[in-house]
Formats: sequence, C-alpha cells, structure tokens
Amino acid sequence: MKKIASLKDLMMEQLRDLYHSENELDDLLKKMIESASEPRLRKIFEDYLFENKEQVMRLRQAFEPLFEQKRGEMCDVMLAMTKEARDLINRSADEYVRDAGLITALQHIIHYQIAGYGAVCTYAQMLNFDNVASIIHKNLEVEKHTDRELAMLAEDVINERAIKMV
Repeated sequence: MKKIASLKDLMMEQLRDLYHSENELDDLLKKMIESASEPRLRKIFEDYLFENKEQVMRLRQAFEPLFEQKRGEMCDVMLAMTKEARDLINRSADEYVRDAGLITALQHIIHYQIAGYGAVCTYAQMLNFDNVASIIHKNLEVEKHTDRELAMLAEDVINERAIKMV
C-alpha cells in the first residue's frame, strides 16, 4: 500500500475510491430496480443507473490531466454497503418495507459518495486542478439531486406505506 505523502496523493486515493465505488454500484442498482415495488422508486433507480454511467465517464476524464492510473485498492466501505443492501433485499418480507430499506441503503451509499466528492472537489481547487474540480463537482451535484429525490419520495409516499405494516 502506497504512503499518502501529500494532498495530491490523498486526492488521488479518494478519486480511486470513488471510481471503484461507482463501478461497484452498477450491479446493485440493477438489483434495486428489479426489487423496488413503487414505480416512482424504480424510475429514480433507473435514472441514477444512467447517471452512474455518466459519473464513471467523468471520473475517467478527471484522471487524464493528473496522469494517474484509475486502479487502486478495493473500497471496503462500498463493498460492505452493497453487501448490506443485497442482504436487505433478500430479507425483506414486505414490499413497502423493502422499498423503504432500499432508499435507506442507497442514501447510505450516496452520503458516503457526497463526502468523497466534496473532499476531492476541495482538494482539486486547492491544488489548482480546476478542470478536475469542475468534473467532480458535476458528480457531486448528481449525488445531491438523487438524495433529495429519494428523501422526498420516502417522506411523501414510501414511509407511510411501510408504517402501515407495523
């Protein structure tokens, strides 16, 4: 494991983590789309899957001006969160409770990514990698937008349905 000796090294470590994270998310989103019972939730997942592919392309663009490779260590946090989401899908007996759990699981992942994208964006700005900061900021905005959509659907529809199962 390479030592992190500078802010650029830390930024690169975080970029690699995000790259792995976004790639890992692709399969999980497909499973979430299949598992969601609420059509509006499936639509959010489908849109996010499309955006996820765009985010991976933007991350590839971010590596180019840095002359760095994308490969790094596997993201243990993301692996654990995607495993937890899959387990939740398999253990949920009620469709409405499952939908609520799917939202929670994806929001955990999104909040993790928001933290990573926010840090990388700040580091890139401080290191005068303005193009990288701009690219990463787009991904950060996608994450925030999806988080808001999920929260509104949960508050307006999903959680009400799930609470009736108590």
